[in-house]
Amino acid sequence: TTAGPERAFSYKVVVAGEASNARTVTTPAAGQARKLLQPDPERGKVTDIGRFDDFVNCANYGVLPDLAVGPQSNAVFRGLVAFDLRDIPAGAQIDGATLSLWRVFAEDMTVQAHAASARWAEGTGDTECTGDGATWYDRDAGGVWWDTFGGDHVGEPVATVDTSGDSG
Repeated sequence: TTAGPERAFSYKVVVAGEASNARTVTTPAAGQARKLLQPDPERGKVTDIGRFDDFVNCANYGVLPDLAVGPQSNAVFRGLVAFDLRDIPAGAQIDGATLSLWRVFAEDMTVQAHAASARWAEGTGDTECTGDGATWYDRDAGGVWWDTFGGDHVGEPVATVDTSGDSG
């Protein structure tokens, strides 16, 4: 291979004798690494928690493919996203991180990302009260409550995005 620190190289993936289009990538500097994290059932978890004005919502949304955030006419939703970071060595220096999410609906809002300060379970709900994952009130199975309803998190956001005028 021609790969080396800070060098571009091209590759193709071959499956059953069929080659993909060529991809060209540039490797990080010596001593640096990049890691792409995509939650999946084995390495991450995603759910949202919601509070409604006119009823107590015990629903879990752990298996839904979308992540709801922000206000609705009679509710507010917060998204929870977790990544398995165990393969990053203890003491490793993290120089930067990027989180990318895509909008389905075009409401303008300000979205803040906060670090969660308590463990939570994704659950198996599809808008049902399953009792096995995070809700506005519970963070885990068996009625383990959040210290503060709506999720325990660090007060200051780690990032803020204004979606006004954004196309998605």
